[in-house]
Amino acid sequence: PNVKLRPSGETTMTGSDGTFMFQDLKKGDYSLSLSKAEYEDLNDDYVIHLEAGRNACRDIQMKKKVALMRITDMNGDDITVLDFGEEGDDMSRIFNIFNDSGVTLSWEITTTADWIQSPVNGTSGTLQPGGTKGIVVVIDRSKLQQGDNTTTMHITSNNGNQQLTIKAR
Repeated sequence: PNVKLRPSGETTMTGSDGTFMFQDLKKGDYSLSLSKAEYEDLNDDYVIHLEAGRNACRDIQMKKKVALMRITDMNGDDITVLDFGEEGDDMSRIFNIFNDSGVTLSWEITTTADWIQSPVNGTSGTLQPGGTKGIVVVIDRSKLQQGDNTTTMHITSNNGNQQLTIKAR
């Protein structure tokens, strides 16, 4: 991680073991700010009172960023249902997987209904931070039962899972 000393603005990098050192500091009050890719920036408000000729130690633990996945429609609105409507309506619908975080998101889609074909553009992949992947879902209307047909599509990621209800009549 990159470590910044406040208020002086001096910076240093940690070693492979996470330790760091600032040398020849003047007597005073200091705080630390840390940053590292795939971790949440940390502004530590703990004040270190440094006396002349003394060393000070501060242990800090950073939090890893969480990959946040959202399922949206083409307008970017969150959705929980993909409705194919009634006989004669479209046989394909599109939804988006959106990576709403600062880390890479790995995702996979599973479903068990025989009337849903595998998504045209794959059942797994990765998304960079802020990325969106459009998923085309196609149904086979000849395999639908009379009346309402409902199933759940599971979209799992390295941050848990989302469920998307698929309906057709």
